[in-house]
Amino acid sequence: MTNLSSVDSEELFQFYRERGNAENFIKERKAGFFGDKTDSPTMIKNEVRMMMGCLAYNLYLFLK
Repeated sequence: MTNLSSVDSEELFQFYRERGNAENFIKERKAGFFGDKTDSPTMIKNEVRMMMGCLAYNLYLFLK
């Protein structure tokens, strides 16, 4: 449901499809590359783990 009456329905459908794809990428990254793992007591360790996971995910997508 939306209140955007000035937007064409096809454009709106495409917008939400792209948004769904982006959320699928986030879910895939969390599940396969430890994106939800933040159990270290220091922020820097969690940040480095997240960056390494993002790097691994991008490399995976590049080689796919």
